[in-house]
Amino acid sequence: MSDEPSNIKAFEVIVGHALSQLYLKFPEPVEIDGSPIAQDLGVEVVERDLGLGRIHYEYGPLSDGRSFFSLWQASLLWLRDEGFIRSGGRDFVTTAVLTKEALIVMNKFPEGLSHQKTIGTQITEAAKGSGKAAGTTVMGELVGQIIGGVTKSFLG
Repeated sequence: MSDEPSNIKAFEVIVGHALSQLYLKFPEPVEIDGSPIAQDLGVEVVERDLGLGRIHYEYGPLSDGRSFFSLWQASLLWLRDEGFIRSGGRDFVTTAVLTKEALIVMNKFPEGLSHQKTIGTQITEAAKGSGKAAGTTVMGELVGQIIGGVTKSFLG
């Protein structure tokens, strides 16, 4: 995993966290919270109180100088366009829900492993421990299994 480009590592963390948030609240639509994702990637998060209970978040750049917000939104749009999530936004994803295909994969047990936990449970646990090298590695492996599982379900 250490040879992966920084954008792929960040993508895996973003996707893992987003799927974890959606899995924990399924079937309710969820506003995906970018703050814990940004923090796990070492991105500065500035919280601004707009009044009336409204909070606005501003995100600093990723360690390689790229925009966290741009990569976060591109990753969520990719999840939507590839059939993992449903969202009403055209250019931005704020609120989403897992698709049936993604939920089926999240409820499977990892292939070739003797784990007693589903992929969804494991990715949720990995999201809690992400930011650490081991959590990030597990997150990347699980995201790969989810993407592969949904692809298999589409192809039959």
